Amino acid sequence: MSEPFHLKTDPTTSLAWRGFRRWKIPVWLLLMFTAGIVLTWIPLSCALEARTNKAKTEPRIHMVQDMDNQPKFKAQDESRLFLDARAQRPRVPGTVARGELFLDSAYYNGYTEATENGQVTRPFINGYPAQIQEKLNDPVEAAKLLALGELKYNITCSMCHGKDGQGNGPIHVRAVEVGAVATGWVQPNNLSDAVRRARPDGHIYNTINNGIRNMGGYGTQLKPEERWAIVAYVRTLQLAHGVDSKTLPAGYAKPNQ
Repeated sequence: MSEPFHLKTDPTTSLAWRGFRRWKIPVWLLLMFTAGIVLTWIPLSCALEARTNKAKTEPRIHMVQDMDNQPKFKAQDESRLFLDARAQRPRVPGTVARGELFLDSAYYNGYTEATENGQVTRPFINGYPAQIQEKLNDPVEAAKLLALGELKYNITCSMCHGKDGQGNGPIHVRAVEVGAVATGWVQPNNLSDAVRRARPDGHIYNTINNGIRNMGGYGTQLKPEERWAIVAYVRTLQLAHGVDSKTLPAGYAKPNQ
């Protein structure tokens, strides 16, 4: 009986082997090269395992830290280093944080500080700070400031007070439509009424900055110059509503007409 036919391959007869032998490459170097290629697969296999294994409870390997993980205390954490066990420390008396040195109270707060009979008073300024008044004295800069005030007013104020400042903004109109008035809804103030006209400019600025009653403040959204620009624009609306329609030139109309 003849033996079954088997295809036997002699590695020494392959083209690759003959090529290595032609260049006289040592076998040990060939083995190291092959092992290096295999080793490059290990990171890829680890990454693939980390992405596909959903049963792991440990976080992934964070190769580049970029200060993402660092020994620190977060706000409201407990720390045994201090007697009061608070990690969040109060400010050191007499220190001012960077960027918070607001020496010009009239510009940043809308009022000045004075001491009378041992009592600190903060009267609102009636007018504008020097740096704002300087712009209002220049027709070109005044136009830019009022344009900025109109832009910021339409973004932050008109939804409640209306673009004409009469207190009939879209939010109030919708509140009336859904019957919110019966549940305690209060119409936003008319910015052109006698009460708002009589208030100092600093009072209006402070209202924009810190809010008043049901209105929240916009101090975190608006820069000081933008707040003063809104004050100037509100005064412009008040002047527009105070003009007699009969005295307006042809083609002009009051804001609510």
